[in-house]
Amino acid sequence: MTESELFKAFGEQFDETANASREKVEFIIDTLVEEAMKDKASFGKYGTFKVQAVKARPARLNVENALKPGTFYDIPAKPARTKLAFSLSKKGKLLGA
Repeated sequence: MTESELFKAFGEQFDETANASREKVEFIIDTLVEEAMKDKASFGKYGTFKVQAVKARPARLNVENALKPGTFYDIPAKPARTKLAFSLSKKGKLLGA
């Protein structure tokens, strides 16, 4: 489901205009992200949002290009970062989510 499809479905469900549904859905998502980034946000029926640390990856030099044999390229390093992850609860999996 794309972002615009979500706004459209929300608007149809609650008989609202596209702009009103967009504002409400964005408010809900922004609130979820803010609370989850503080520590952890849990929804017993569906699952849990939590912050995960991603390790830094070093640069890799002279990697062989599989599409052009005999040529090489460099892959830049990636810094350490955090990401927001969602894991389904058992109830959420049973609901078919």
